[in-house]
Amino acid sequence: MNDSFLKSGRDALLLGIPLVCFPLIVFFRLDELIFRSKKTASTRKPPPASGFGPDGRAIFCDPDGRPVPRK
Repeated sequence: MNDSFLKSGRDALLLGIPLVCFPLIVFFRLDELIFRSKKTASTRKPPPASGFGPDGRAIFCDPDGRPVPRK
């Protein structure tokens, strides 16, 4: 009954490293940083159309109602 739980330094490292790293990863939200999907300019969606002009093309407006200029 007097056996030590961690008999060697290797056992202490195998248990200690994850117990120290996991709270740090969670505290600094590194899991969200690592597993976040990469967003590129090509995957962004255009703003929703607020109507159609006389030529049949979509008209985009800012939330205040002003039309968004074409680029």
